[in-house]
Amino acid sequence: QLRYLIKHLDCLVATNQEGIIEYKAAGYPETKIHHIPNGVLPLLVKKTESNETVNVITTVRLDRQKGIDILLKAWSKLVAQEKNIKLSILGQGHLETELKNMAKSLEIDDSVKFFGVVNDPENYLRKSEIFVLPSRAEGMSNSLLEAMCIGLPCIATNISGNMELIFGNEGGNFPKGEFLIGQRGILVNPEDAEGLSKAILYLVRHPEKREELGEKARQFIQQNYSIDIVAEKYIALYQRLLNGQSRCVESAER
Repeated sequence: QLRYLIKHLDCLVATNQEGIIEYKAAGYPETKIHHIPNGVLPLLVKKTESNETVNVITTVRLDRQKGIDILLKAWSKLVAQEKNIKLSILGQGHLETELKNMAKSLEIDDSVKFFGVVNDPENYLRKSEIFVLPSRAEGMSNSLLEAMCIGLPCIATNISGNMELIFGNEGGNFPKGEFLIGQRGILVNPEDAEGLSKAILYLVRHPEKREELGEKARQFIQQNYSIDIVAEKYIALYQRLLNGQSRCVESAER
């Protein structure tokens, strides 16, 4: 379908570097590929809570791609080492019943709560200390953008858009069972419950690192991924196309 469609397109927009590579591989001219990431509305900065319990949160669609089964396996390892932790899972999907049963079978359902779809996810984010995105595949996650924008320290899998947001162009390779501290968060390997549990445990036990990564993430997102900045890039692109110029505007600043 992509190979057919690109014959008729004046320009292609990729939300991440992986998309650019895919379009080039399909034969689309690189000069007509434009990188514009997803944007996020400015959110209220998370307020520091004086609470002994560390609240971990994820906001996802409950399907296999999002890796919540890996998160639950990682959580079963965590609760054996830390008692004052809670996991909030926001979202719904066809695996909801299966994942709830999995939490019960792992005997972690007392520290894991499924909230379903909520009208005010920002309120839940502000009351949390750590955000986790254990996806097997991602483009440019709005959930991760919002968590970073609010100043939450984030742990995400070392794939495409996640890597770009947290680490930069190159996430680097690291062994299974370990994690990598990036410029604006922590990366773990996909399908790696051991590495994910270690990464969460590290942030649980290092509140000063949570504050540092959260603040760096907030500044980066607000300076580069604000919805106003992204909208201006689209307006410039549309104007260039309407004026009959075949080349796209310059790629978004990294």
